[in-house]
Amino acid sequence: MDIRAKKIEVVAMAWAIFFSTLISVGATASETDVEAQLQQMQAQLLKMQDQLDEANRRASAQQERIERSEAFRGSSAESEVGSFLKTIQIKGTVAASYNYNFNQPPRDSGGLGSPGNGNIVNYPFTEQFQFDQFVLDVTRPTTAESPVGFRVRTMLGAQAAMLGLDDGGVAADEQNHFWVHHATLDYQHDFASLGTVNFAAGIFATPIGAESVVASDNWNISQGLLWGIQPVNHTGLLVNGAVGDTGWGWLAAVGNDNFGGGIGADNNRGSSYLLGVSYGAANWSTAVTAAYGAEFPKNEDDKTLLIDVLTKYKFSDRFETWLNFDYAQINSSPNASIYGLALAQRYQVTDRFALSAREEYLYGNAGAPTSIPAVGYANGKSSSSYSLTVTGDYALTEYLDLRGELRFDDVDERGVQDHNFFGKSGMTRSNQTVGLVQAVLHF
Repeated sequence: MDIRAKKIEVVAMAWAIFFSTLISVGATASETDVEAQLQQMQAQLLKMQDQLDEANRRASAQQERIERSEAFRGSSAESEVGSFLKTIQIKGTVAASYNYNFNQPPRDSGGLGSPGNGNIVNYPFTEQFQFDQFVLDVTRPTTAESPVGFRVRTMLGAQAAMLGLDDGGVAADEQNHFWVHHATLDYQHDFASLGTVNFAAGIFATPIGAESVVASDNWNISQGLLWGIQPVNHTGLLVNGAVGDTGWGWLAAVGNDNFGGGIGADNNRGSSYLLGVSYGAANWSTAVTAAYGAEFPKNEDDKTLLIDVLTKYKFSDRFETWLNFDYAQINSSPNASIYGLALAQRYQVTDRFALSAREEYLYGNAGAPTSIPAVGYANGKSSSSYSLTVTGDYALTEYLDLRGELRFDDVDERGVQDHNFFGKSGMTRSNQTVGLVQAVLHF
């Protein structure tokens, strides 16, 4: 019998006693007997009331325990698992492409228009279908209430193979290569004088440059010449923050090689460093970042310096542009330097169609940093590279874009034969024109 039934039984017994006593009182003969029986009835009713109160107390206590238990089971599951999962953000990119090199380079030749193209052109074969990348980005952002988080961005595909291999080449059997672009444990802390400071430990994407390894983050299909001389990611500790509401920001980092591809292991006993400052307003922003450190295997004396300046300006909701400048030099070789300039524009012609253009110039002296992908520096005293890229982007759906691109590259090398960078029945051309088509899914 449950507690509710017990309460009903107690109440019924009390009323039964009451009515039976009244009947008994009516049937008795003397006042003394009536008074005694009324006192007895009162005592029994008080006893029944005590039992009823005790039953009510026990019922209330049991109900409270049941509610607490159900609340604990539900809230603990949601607070400890459900709430955590709700804070995780997942996004990604899937891209596939087809390219056509008008030079028709042979597959076994080297140079920029063939499998040895490194980071300059990501489509090494002509008339080639390619699965470019599958990118999965999983993040638990940090907040003031929950200051611990993480971020992991992984890539699968031909571009992952290029980024994960030392020689930068992509063979036909390497398109299933797996590569980690970003993997950090994140933490934020509020300091009285510095404000909110963010810490990221692990492999983190470089803050240098305008372009990304992720297709959906870029205006063009191919990355530019300047992207080829910039680091991709770093292994170490990154610290950054904002200076109140002034628009100013700062960053500092220490880690292994700046150009080590984020593979984790250091190639010498020296560390590399990043230092940057930025400013952002309503329609424009600018950032200056310096990378400095020992980049050569088993050599801590030769330091490489890279200074990157990036400015973005938004003229309107439909038209925006960015300007990127880089300068790099090896400490022990004053003549081993390289600098470049890239300018890009994007115009949203209609709600679905956008047109982008990128113009670049890159100059390097003989002996330019070998840790930075070269553009024909191996044989000549110096060389200049030019690139013009035009890209059209049409949104088929909310998540699927179709792109078409035409790119022209030219290398002018001084001191040696000027026709040995792009293939056409051998390495006989100083320029190339490449057409690209790419489908990009972003979610």
